[in-house]
Amino acid sequence: MGKNLIPLFCVAEVSAATLSSIIQTAYAGGPDSPPSLFVLLEPNLLANLQTAKSSLLPVTDLSSYPFLSHSVQDLATFLGSNNPGSAISSHQFLIADKQTNEDRSVLLVDRGYEPGGTSQTVRLDATHANAVPVAVQVATMDIDGVRALVDEGGVFRGGASRPAARKGEPAPRKPLEGGDGSALGEGGDSGRA
Repeated sequence: MGKNLIPLFCVAEVSAATLSSIIQTAYAGGPDSPPSLFVLLEPNLLANLQTAKSSLLPVTDLSSYPFLSHSVQDLATFLGSNNPGSAISSHQFLIADKQTNEDRSVLLVDRGYEPGGTSQTVRLDATHANAVPVAVQVATMDIDGVRALVDEGGVFRGGASRPAARKGEPAPRKPLEGGDGSALGEGGDSGRA
């Protein structure tokens, strides 16, 4: 379960400007995660890729779309059979598709690590397109936990209805509970005799 770059496939004609915007937003949205996305534009590149760097901005070379209309299973099979010893993850990957053009979200695919396991997917807002795949890859998050926090449109946008805590800021206040589970001052045991 090593840390590899997360490949990003285009299965629809997504513009270079849109991809650049998604990557820039993803890198800015997860300051605790190193840049880990790799836009895979050449199928032949994967077999010989022993070391790789994350995708640089802006993405400029979109002269062809070699993965146009490929299914999740097609891409999973491609990664599994063309990826021995590569610096690119064969277990987690992202897909830019028609919906990406509409809302700048991408589809995260997690193949898991068990042979013959089924792929699980969740749609991510661009802000989380770098941090969430890395967290799933290193097992600090699991795909089911992310899926449980999607919004009404089926997109993970951070999950919590309240703003996320930021490094260096005070933690949100947590109500104290009385012995009966109610908040103190609401009829619960205040601990006073």
